[in-house]
Amino acid sequence: MIALWMACSLLVGSLVAAACLLLERIVLAARLPTRAVWVGGMGAMLVATLWAAPIPPRPSAGVEISAVAASSPSATVRVASDFGGPARRWMGQVNRRISVVGERLSGWDRPLPLAWALLAAFFAGVVLHAALEGRRLRRGLQVRRLAGTPVLLTQDVGPSATGIVNPLILVPHWALDLDDERLALLLRHEREHLAARDPLLLLLTLIPIVLMPWHLPLWWMRKRLQLAVEVDCDRRVLRAHPDVRRYAELLLHLVERAPMLSRASVPVATAVAPLRPRPSHLARRITAMTEPQRPRLLLRTIPAMLGLVALAALLPILPRPADAAAQAARDQRAIVRLTKVGVSVSSLPMDIVIYTTGAARVGIGIDEPTLLTDTLRLDRLPAITADVTEGEVHVEIRSPGQISLGGEVSGGPAREVSASGRHIVIMKGAVGIRGAL
Repeated sequence: MIALWMACSLLVGSLVAAACLLLERIVLAARLPTRAVWVGGMGAMLVATLWAAPIPPRPSAGVEISAVAASSPSATVRVASDFGGPARRWMGQVNRRISVVGERLSGWDRPLPLAWALLAAFFAGVVLHAALEGRRLRRGLQVRRLAGTPVLLTQDVGPSATGIVNPLILVPHWALDLDDERLALLLRHEREHLAARDPLLLLLTLIPIVLMPWHLPLWWMRKRLQLAVEVDCDRRVLRAHPDVRRYAELLLHLVERAPMLSRASVPVATAVAPLRPRPSHLARRITAMTEPQRPRLLLRTIPAMLGLVALAALLPILPRPADAAAQAARDQRAIVRLTKVGVSVSSLPMDIVIYTTGAARVGIGIDEPTLLTDTLRLDRLPAITADVTEGEVHVEIRSPGQISLGGEVSGGPAREVSASGRHIVIMKGAVGIRGAL
């Protein structure tokens, strides 16, 4: 079921990523920091992945239930066993189809853990490299002061903020040719990264990648987080130096001076927070800083809000391997769901006892027997469910009168059962029901 769990996790993760993308638009329209959207989204994705984990439900033990009658000496009680009937039946069909898909993917359950372990070991090495990246980059470099800020001059690395324990700013030699105003913007940007502990944040968000390197939506969300970190930093810089044109020109100049790197030279993951933008991020960063504040904020965010509501509506019907496994197990078991209880007595009070033999289970629940620990009133019955796959369920009235039971069967030869008498037995395997006076 590991393969099915991974597939469901990727589906749920894609929905979480889509929700974060819509939420980011709302946050951007409100001129608020967006990094929290993606950090929270990555956390929500981990929770959703654990939620989809194929943990089978724990079976409940058999129990003897004492029940007291309704207030009327003769009553027919309709048991609310069809609570959410259409939705429950539809979800049952969905879970059955998911279990079929799981059976088809079961051939991958053995090789996938090995591949997972190898990928996790590889990316653990990548994260260790990222954690030591700052120490490696500043090896042999001397600290200098530019405009009162301590920096490390490099040959062509930077400008960037790096380091976890002792973070520093890396500045390439060619940055010394910038005029004083652009150099001040450059240094202010990197100081903002250090103040926000962005290198540490980027390093910590690599940990989920190590745990689940196969989770592609998680990789995409971290890429979006890197962009959000830069956009938020740009805004803090422009709040102190509101010359948008000069700052955008600085970003363009940095892209022009950046050395051309092959794909093989680009690190898989990094904890460095650079000012120099990636070409794919440049247009988005400039758009974020130059887009005027629109007065109709509500109208701008309505589509994103509607999208979030639509995604939230999908949450109750998301596939879950554990539910599919439970549904498959139920389909293989003989389950009787009592939908009608009739009681006829000459006087009150009366005493009805429900007990099991063998490995049968009985309890309150829609589909799964649930352990009961309290006296049950027949006029307040929700759903009585009996699992008679490996045993029988007995319903006995021990005071003058008789009872009648009727119900639906799944997993047995019969579809409906009904009987009346003083002692009613739901037979093993749901082959029938018998009543005796």
